[in-house]
Amino acid sequence: MPDIEQLKKQLETADLWDRPILMEDLAREYSVAGQHDLAIATMEQAIGEGWAGQPDGRAMVAEFLLRAGRMEEAHALYAAIKADTPDDVWLYNAAAWEYQQVGDHERALQWLTEGLKLAMASGDPDRIVGQLAEMRAESLQALGLPDDALQLRAEEFAHPETRSGAAGTLVAIGWFPESEFAEVLSRWPHLRDSWEEETYQGYCQLLEARLSRFRSIGARVCLAPIRLATYLPWCAQREVDPGSEKTRSLYAAGVPLRNEALPWPPGRNDPCWCGSGRKYKKCCGK
Repeated sequence: MPDIEQLKKQLETADLWDRPILMEDLAREYSVAGQHDLAIATMEQAIGEGWAGQPDGRAMVAEFLLRAGRMEEAHALYAAIKADTPDDVWLYNAAAWEYQQVGDHERALQWLTEGLKLAMASGDPDRIVGQLAEMRAESLQALGLPDDALQLRAEEFAHPETRSGAAGTLVAIGWFPESEFAEVLSRWPHLRDSWEEETYQGYCQLLEARLSRFRSIGARVCLAPIRLATYLPWCAQREVDPGSEKTRSLYAAGVPLRNEALPWPPGRNDPCWCGSGRKYKKCCGK
């Protein structure tokens, strides 16, 4: 990722459309570097220049305030954003995540409780109930509290396949992680033509589109990592062609049974599944 000086240079020549996004990236780099006041000022400038996203950009300012130890200011700002956008489930998700990061599980639990109720009442169009439920379980555990009725209802809501007669189709999409990608193309050059991609980033974009298509027709989807150290012996034992798409599909189908699959999609603010280190919403989920 670009460092602070690179981002500052890019800002000097950026057009009006790109400036807010570059300033957001710069604000995050300042925060990582512990320069929280600069992070806050830069994000406020980004909002002033037209930054638009979900949740409200001020949520990032509140995030930086928390990391700077300016708790009361962060609490007040989160409350103000909530008053302005009470139906934005991503605000509840973002606030809860940041409170968890600073160890304030009591406030995280409050945000998660409200967020879960809101998401389930709306039918969960953003597919966020599962993520909120997982986070809420973490805060309940941290506080030494048992699962309550809301938690059980949320987990059932997020995983309807656990209810009798409601099982859906699970589609496991085979995926070569970045550590395998160069060797895969070296072993099976024909994959460049079938994927029409030579870069790992482009390959991941193709997979993201495929995952989205399956989900759009109601399938449950997951990523099935294919690592050569286990994949090649598996193929040899069965005497099948490891470079075949059919073979990859058969292997991928067994990955969930071994509890090695990755759920998809990640939360918007969670690390991207591709391993880039960026948030999902800023990477493959963009």
